[in-house]
Amino acid sequence: TNTLILTGFSREEIEDDELIGFLQQQIIDNSPNDELLKFTVLKSLQRILIFFEEIDTASLLYKILKKCDFKVYYSPTNNYDELFVDPKNPSSYYNNLDEYLRLPNTGTQFIISPPPSPPPGWVHRNEDDPNHEIINNPEELKDLLFQRLDD
Repeated sequence: TNTLILTGFSREEIEDDELIGFLQQQIIDNSPNDELLKFTVLKSLQRILIFFEEIDTASLLYKILKKCDFKVYYSPTNNYDELFVDPKNPSSYYNNLDEYLRLPNTGTQFIISPPPSPPPGWVHRNEDDPNHEIINNPEELKDLLFQRLDD
């Protein structure tokens, strides 16, 4: 895919802006035509996402990073239109939304709530006391169940 995921950073390494800046510059220098689209540091996940325009560039950088003993993986999907909006034409993002699920038709929606008062014929009664009989033996439970079935 066109997205690489770098992992295996310690908390100190991922928060070191100088180290991250150096790594970003090295990736730009090794990319043909400085093709890096986006370099995102996810500090809480201790990962770095690197987005390229072309899959070939991602593949080339994948091989380079693997040789340098980085833990690098491909993203499961390509990331193009969803992440990058043309700043000169922000509405270009919305042109590709036909691929996604459409919102359901709202139509008339009814709110179902409990009735404000009990239904006619309802009679209040106190709850029964808790059952204080404790059954630890499965045989006693079996006998109790068969007694109720015989009734």
